[in-house]
Amino acid sequence: MDDPTKRLPQDIAQLLARCVRDLLWYKTNVLAFLKECGVPRAIMLEVERKQDLPTLKLVPAVLEALYGRGDEGFQIAKTMLTKLYYWKGGCTPNLGQWGAS
Repeated sequence: MDDPTKRLPQDIAQLLARCVRDLLWYKTNVLAFLKECGVPRAIMLEVERKQDLPTLKLVPAVLEALYGRGDEGFQIAKTMLTKLYYWKGGCTPNLGQWGAS
């Protein structure tokens, strides 16, 4: 069973999903953000298969998959939060930094 202390609180997870949606807009930017945060390739392959899923549902699905990876997954979830907390810029990321096309 999951360790509940190794999960983001539900309200924080929902806010994270909203921030990703509102700041990154385009799915290519969302994917680049997830990769930059260190989401493992196996999870990214599943994310790429679910590209039609709205970001508000995609981010929680990624978090659930990360939680299944224990400490490593929790650290990646915290990295996602940290990157958004220190966000600098407008509505879209510096595409050179994120590597999105």
